[in-house]
Amino acid sequence: MTQEMWDERYSAPQRVWSGNPNPWLVAVAADMEPGTALDVGCGEGADAIWLAERGWDVTGIDFSAAGLAHAAEQAEQAGVPVHWVRADLTEWTPEERFDLVSVQFFHAEPAVRRAVHRAAWAATGRTLLLVGHDASHPGPPPAEVRYPVAEILAELGPDAHVEVAETRTRGDSVDAVVVAHRRSRSSE
Repeated sequence: MTQEMWDERYSAPQRVWSGNPNPWLVAVAADMEPGTALDVGCGEGADAIWLAERGWDVTGIDFSAAGLAHAAEQAEQAGVPVHWVRADLTEWTPEERFDLVSVQFFHAEPAVRRAVHRAAWAATGRTLLLVGHDASHPGPPPAEVRYPVAEILAELGPDAHVEVAETRTRGDSVDAVVVAHRRSRSSE
């Protein structure tokens, strides 16, 4: 799944996705105190916009210029500020930590996906929400972009307190869902 493929997919004038936030993000973030948030692989920006509407200071990062153009247009229509960053996530190194880092359905081959998951954890100051199509999901998407919860857990550091690590059903999909919190040094 390349930058060119996503740019082509997002080049149509209509949305590719529904424009609604992912349900697992809503379930986790709805009651959180707003702070800084990072939406990794933000695509058309629905999750980032939803967070910004609730008072979060949001950064959305993606490598698709076309996806980010849709996202910026939608944020402007919603009247919310979002910091949009175009970057290749395989070369991205987070320079700060965010209160909430959300990675929703990041479709990439395993080595790339694991590198992005590690970078997302490095960017996490408080809470990481990572959701993907579980390996047991019958597809689409292709099998190489589906993965089990155990793969996600392997990318977290020893300072992770895992609150949720399970598969969950959403309609006809089976999702791998992980919610982890970074332990503070003072609680160790």
